[in-house]
Amino acid sequence: MRSLLVTMAVAVTLLSGCLSTEQDSFLLSQDKRVSVAENLTQEGRLADSLVQWQILQALHPRHPEIDFNIERLQIKITQRKAKLMKRLALLQKMPQDANKEERKVLMLKALALTPNDVTIKESLREMIWDKASEEASQKNQTIVKYIEDNQEKAQKSIELASYLEQGASFIESKKYVGLLQLADKLNEVSPDHIDVNRFKYTAYNSLGDGALNEKQYDAAIAHYENAIIFAGKQKKQNLIKKVADLRNLLAVGYFSRGQEAFIRQDLEEAIALYKQALAFDSSYQKAKQQLNRAQTMQANLLKIKRLQN
Repeated sequence: MRSLLVTMAVAVTLLSGCLSTEQDSFLLSQDKRVSVAENLTQEGRLADSLVQWQILQALHPRHPEIDFNIERLQIKITQRKAKLMKRLALLQKMPQDANKEERKVLMLKALALTPNDVTIKESLREMIWDKASEEASQKNQTIVKYIEDNQEKAQKSIELASYLEQGASFIESKKYVGLLQLADKLNEVSPDHIDVNRFKYTAYNSLGDGALNEKQYDAAIAHYENAIIFAGKQKKQNLIKKVADLRNLLAVGYFSRGQEAFIRQDLEEAIALYKQALAFDSSYQKAKQQLNRAQTMQANLLKIKRLQN
């Protein structure tokens, strides 16, 4: 019996793995980055293609097709760069002025394969600032800047994709405090991204609902008021009404408790409770009137006590 259960468990695990792999493969087949990456490889733009596959890897972790393409590109880049550096080493043994332009071209090609190679960048900078070839080097400077800019954009794109995926996971697992922190990180990478406000609205609104369910009305109001800042027009109107209703509910509650204290002639407590009611609804006329009445009675009692003393 135990052997049968183990066999069934293994079968279920394998089936689950197959379904997960099929789902990942389907999602990957719908991603336009795959064709972009493949076209870049065909054009010989290996570093740009590698960036696209790395973005796909962030979106679809541990996918064998993606891992294979990344490894294949890294090998191609290494091999191609090795050929370029071998040729460059030969040229550097010759008179420098005779092959300066060819060395520049080789360095740029090597830099296009590995944009973060500090040694090649420094060598290029030395050549660019060489007065004898200053005019001819302007185009090379533009190419280097273009490569650096695109590398930075690619890195931000990878971070952005990771944050969006993590945000969806936080929403699903109801980790709203983590979602707020993630929204701040997303704002640093892409301040105008629509999901910055969406994440913050979702987090604050959900925290407000949780506090409301626990009858923590003060906390619920605070969370809803934060949610209003990031809500769309319709959701904002609904939240404003919800906050107003909650404030009215709390104001009435504090006023009722104030009335009970007033009947007991506990004027100090009654005054404090009336003030609490007005803190939630400053236009509450009954609370204003009763507060004034309680304060007047308290002042009169103090005068009587002074006269008696």
